[in-house]
Formats: sequence, structure tokens, C-alpha cells
Amino acid sequence: MTVFIQTDATGGAMRRILEANIPLSGGNRTMPLADQATIDALRSTGSDPSMIYFACMNEVETTQFFPGLRAVPAQAGRMFQVSYADLL
Repeated sequence: MTVFIQTDATGGAMRRILEANIPLSGGNRTMPLADQATIDALRSTGSDPSMIYFACMNEVETTQFFPGLRAVPAQAGRMFQVSYADLL
């Protein structure tokens, strides 16, 4: 899971969480998109969250795109966007 909290046109916070680190509850993995410490840290810089983007993705390291060079991550998944105000 990748979560990006946008605060303005160029700023925000991003976190990546491995599936194994998301608690399993009733057969589903559930977690908050952002913890209060992250929101507080953004606000302490005068930034307020505006949009939340979250994506469930599969990721592999591959050298297929750049043969002979180091492996790079390739991701495939679905991304969702929601207004932060809609989550309050």
C-alpha cells in the first residue's frame, strides 16, 4: 500500500506499507491512511492535507527496462483519490 497526502501543488507526505505489516481483521487488511503524528507534523509546517491518494500495488525489482544496470522497481495496481475533507 502506498499513501500520499497532498498539502499543496508540490508538497505532502508519502508512506509505503508492506502487506504483511497491515493488520488482518476479519479476513480483511485494515489500517488508517495516515496516523495523527503525520497529520500533526504536516500542520506544524503550516501545511494542511488537501487530497489523499492511496494505491494497492504489486511490486517487483527488475532489470528488464534497463538491461545491464541495477534492478529498478516496477509497480502495477490501482490508485484512488479522495478529498481529505471528505474523510473528516
